[in-house]
Amino acid sequence: MAALADMGTTIRFMLSAGPEGEGHPAIRLVSLVLGPILGPILGKLCQFAVVILLTVYLRRYALYILVMVIILYAWAAWYNLWGCELYYPRLLRLLEYLPL
Repeated sequence: MAALADMGTTIRFMLSAGPEGEGHPAIRLVSLVLGPILGPILGKLCQFAVVILLTVYLRRYALYILVMVIILYAWAAWYNLWGCELYYPRLLRLLEYLPL
């Protein structure tokens, strides 16, 4: 569920701001090639496949991996909706007004 929330909020974020603002380099690259909707979907499917493979091969640590992934996906979804405004450094806001 957290992965779907992250994917949905990433799509929403990319539709408004574009793929250039994505922090994950692989998701950004896929989104630049496939667009702001198909890019996050394919990227999230690949991430999910890696998590499943890790939990299968590292069965002893599967619970720890899944709990960490759920926390990270939930945090990413929160960040896409509200956190980017809270964490966006003021210095970067000032740099936007400089003619570079």
